[in-house]
Amino acid sequence: MSDFKVSDFFKELRRRRVFRVAGIYIVGAFVVLQVSDLALPAFGLAADAIRYIWIGAMLGIPIALVTGWRYDIKDGRIVRTSAADHAKDLSLQRVDYMIISALGLLAIFLIVGVARELTDEGSSANQTASIRPFNSDSIAVLPFKDTSIDQQTSAAIALGVQDGLLTMLSKIDGLKVISRTSVEQYRNAALGVPAIGRQLGVGAVLEGSVQVINDRLRVNVQLIDTATDEHRWAEIYDRDLTAGDIFSVQSEIVSTVVAQIRNELSPRESSRLAAVPTENLDAYIAYLKGKSEFEKFSAGSNGAAIKHFETAVDLDPNFALAYAGWAGALLESSREFRIELAEIPLARAFELDDQLSENFIVLGTLRHLQSDYLAAEDAYNTAVNLEPANPRIYQYFARLRHVQGRDSEALPLLEQARSLSPNSAGINYEVARLYDKFGRFDEAMAAYKNAMILEPERYYLEIYVAAIHYLVRGEIDESLYWYHKGAVRKTSPSGGEAATGIAYLEIGDPANARVMIERGRVLNPDGFWPLFVDMLLSVYLSDEDAIQEKALELLEHFPRSPSALRHLRSADLEAGRFDNARRRYARAYPELFETPVPDVNRRNFSVAIDLAPVLQRLGLHDAADGLLAGAEWAIQGVPRLGTDGFWISDASIHALRGDSESALDALADAIAQGWRIKTWYVLDSDPNLESIRDEPRFQQMRTLVMNDLAQQAKRVEEIRASGDIEVLPAIPDMEP
Repeated sequence: MSDFKVSDFFKELRRRRVFRVAGIYIVGAFVVLQVSDLALPAFGLAADAIRYIWIGAMLGIPIALVTGWRYDIKDGRIVRTSAADHAKDLSLQRVDYMIISALGLLAIFLIVGVARELTDEGSSANQTASIRPFNSDSIAVLPFKDTSIDQQTSAAIALGVQDGLLTMLSKIDGLKVISRTSVEQYRNAALGVPAIGRQLGVGAVLEGSVQVINDRLRVNVQLIDTATDEHRWAEIYDRDLTAGDIFSVQSEIVSTVVAQIRNELSPRESSRLAAVPTENLDAYIAYLKGKSEFEKFSAGSNGAAIKHFETAVDLDPNFALAYAGWAGALLESSREFRIELAEIPLARAFELDDQLSENFIVLGTLRHLQSDYLAAEDAYNTAVNLEPANPRIYQYFARLRHVQGRDSEALPLLEQARSLSPNSAGINYEVARLYDKFGRFDEAMAAYKNAMILEPERYYLEIYVAAIHYLVRGEIDESLYWYHKGAVRKTSPSGGEAATGIAYLEIGDPANARVMIERGRVLNPDGFWPLFVDMLLSVYLSDEDAIQEKALELLEHFPRSPSALRHLRSADLEAGRFDNARRRYARAYPELFETPVPDVNRRNFSVAIDLAPVLQRLGLHDAADGLLAGAEWAIQGVPRLGTDGFWISDASIHALRGDSESALDALADAIAQGWRIKTWYVLDSDPNLESIRDEPRFQQMRTLVMNDLAQQAKRVEEIRASGDIEVLPAIPDMEP
């Protein structure tokens, strides 16, 4: 046997054209991967699903190499590659057909496998924006199917069985229970249990059906392991159609489920499960209808919920849950004296059952509205102890923490609420707002878009997405796409479209800004955004009389408007009316004039900065320095950009102190990060930056910003011409 030579082996690879086959395969795979990367989102598939195509491409390499080594194409047919001695018989033999068939089957297997994985990814992406971490001590109760012939009553019973199981399970310590609103989307879904489990991050799924025949109830239930898709347990319950039997069945199911998932119930948990909220079936059905309406969170549904709860307590005056639901719905309504109205049914609920978690949720809400924050905190803590898996408790508790200025504590509470109710658009929105406040903008954007998928009718979500593009990334062109998208779908006459005018002014388009302002003023003449942006348009156009008129109009409706005060101040500084400006600020913000230390905080730091040059002109330098020091302290820990950012406040503080280098450094940092809000005013007119405006470095930065905005203005025209910026619907009272 001759010695093996590497050089001869490579010569043979070249002769058999293996390198050419490999090259063609690699180029082809690259093209497929590039096209897939662009096409996956268009077909509703998650972007990271491309990993399966990568896997298929890698596994296909040996198939391509084997094929290239052994076979060639001659005269339009597949033949064996000739040997080095040029053997003449190149026809395919039986073994060749077997090899080709095996390679073909392997290729088909790879294609089918990749397609299946992509399909699963697509289904997951369409249902929810992310896969939740798996939790073995966790469960989701899917909507129970109603298999009855006459579903007029049985539909409510099916809802009640599922709701009762969720409520009972949520009272089990250490057990994560996904909320009913988050599993509702799976009512008619074609997804298998493993896929649902992956999406919700649960270890088990409980599903079943309810059938009502005459006065009999049948409940068919099964517990499924999401990891293996195997049934852990199944049972059929036949009972009389009474409220007592419904609760008895629920209690038995929960006891068995808990035993299957972990271990036995504690005595306290067993006691909770034995409770029977009402013996009146009609009262229970009315309560279920009320709860269903209440969870829709709209004015009309809340009114319907109140009526159903009232019916329930009329039918059973000892139904504590119905009283608590009634009180909670009253607090969410817009009725006059809603707090006083809610006090009576809530007191009755506590009289009937002082260990009901729902009572403490409503009590926390009531005390929150009364500004008794310590009492609200105690109520929510008690509710958590009684029902640790109820997402509404954590959501309301987070709202309390936000009002208290304790956002760092609010976010973990909202995250807990979202883990229990991952498909709640409202909770995802509240999480996004806190991310926004903390400067975690990528996470905020993802949460806003997730909420959009979950509940597309929430039009204002597009507005917040637009705000991140504008106020964080400086992408005015992209923001206008989202502003218009939200405005087209808006249903309430808030006048918020006027806010889009700010973005149009940024790119030097006062004509379209005026259109948006006029829309806003027609829809809501006294709303903040129409008044505010109308004033900004006057500032942009340097119409001094209109500035004065519109700023005063804005102050009339919003007496503490920082922007109205700012532009009236600018006119006063120009005219030398320093005392006039000082008096106006003293009326609107008396806390900034407190001695010996003014009360400067995160809500008024921008006003303190604007007031400082007024005090400087009056010779009150110590007072001005105190305001600037307070503002500098207040912005610590605040993100620079975003709806709650300090933007270029640090540059203004340094400039007013006469520290030009620090001011220019801060301005450069803001511009580099994406600051582009009201640049036409700040860079050209704002008195706060007067001391650095003639600096060469300042002028260079101004040129950079103006050139960028000019380019964005061109892109906006291109987007508009393409039709991607949606045309807003006509308003009857608005002239064309």
